[in-house]
Amino acid sequence: MLTYFVRHGESENNVGRSNSPDSGLSDLGRQQARCVAERLGVAGVRAIYSSPLRRSIETAWPLAERLGLEIWIRPDIVEHFWGGFANLREFQPCTFADLARWCPRVRLDPALPGGYWEWPMWPESVEILAARMRRFTEHLKATWSDGGQEVVAVFSHGAPVARGLEAWILDEPGPEFRFDIANATVNLVRYRDGVSTLLAVNEASHLNPGDANLPPESSAQACDI
Repeated sequence: MLTYFVRHGESENNVGRSNSPDSGLSDLGRQQARCVAERLGVAGVRAIYSSPLRRSIETAWPLAERLGLEIWIRPDIVEHFWGGFANLREFQPCTFADLARWCPRVRLDPALPGGYWEWPMWPESVEILAARMRRFTEHLKATWSDGGQEVVAVFSHGAPVARGLEAWILDEPGPEFRFDIANATVNLVRYRDGVSTLLAVNEASHLNPGDANLPPESSAQACDI
């Protein structure tokens, strides 16, 4: 199987026009989301997962619309809200019913037992973030690794994507983040014949120059574990 981990496009929070933990995309972010849809629209994606936050769903939306797919919502891949996150005390997380009224294409992931909906407890430690992303990557491998070349796309946030990539290829989480994930970049991993491979980090060929604030160490790379 192949999994594309995508960080949301540029948000209003990223550019200082909002201090809400659930800010939407900026104009550039919406443009980036359309570029992601162009990039992944020909990749054979069969399922789309998203964090329940607005900026993540807005980034997934153009791809879902292009492919005619539902967006499967997973609260366990939401943003990493650490203690210093702006306005966290005042943040009232949405319910799934709220999301369904706002975006008719969203569905609660049917793999969540009994329609189980639970946000992480905040503020959240890095260790808890790493654990929930490890459970999610294990779920993906178990669900989609049936011997075929299944392709799924996961839309989330910088820290969860970084820890998701780490969990994909390593048995134990490290003490520090290994990847600095840029807005609207594509990060690709593979699981085949019991081997987990990291294929690309911060791949941004679908974006216009300047659309992604890439860290200096960004690169495509392959690493089999």
